[in-house]
Amino acid sequence: MKVIKSENQFGPIIIFDEESKFLRFTFGGNGDLYISFYSKKGNAETSFSITKENYGAYILFEQLFYDIENINIFDENYIPFYIETEEEKLEYFKRRKEEIEFEKKRYRIFNRSNYNELYDDDNKVITWYSDETAHEVANILKIKKNNDEFKMYPLSRTK
Repeated sequence: MKVIKSENQFGPIIIFDEESKFLRFTFGGNGDLYISFYSKKGNAETSFSITKENYGAYILFEQLFYDIENINIFDENYIPFYIETEEEKLEYFKRRKEEIEFEKKRYRIFNRSNYNELYDDDNKVITWYSDETAHEVANILKIKKNNDEFKMYPLSRTK
């Protein structure tokens, strides 16, 4: 597999090129992530594999998977300006860690930010809907971690 990275006026474009099939990630000027794919073999079942042979891409997917699985969206290193002593810092970080764990539980239980749609903990699958169009017709990318490999399964819902 080849990974091709280029830039446009809005940001990076990343293309995975594997055996006459292409998976493209484009970042829009509004911060949205667009996903598209194309196969020269038509709309047959398509998948892409990221292995340690392509270590740079593999490490990025490993970090992505870890961050989504563990809901790493909180800045755990933030220290408010009013905290001055080491003792206050230790107490603050202890409290902050408890608050973050509580919020992560809320994400799972109450499906905050559609977390349960994004990450299926039972099957260890990330499901990403392209931001380029309405949710009901958007392209979908499923990412599954298998031992030392990430499998990506794109699904086009637009004609």
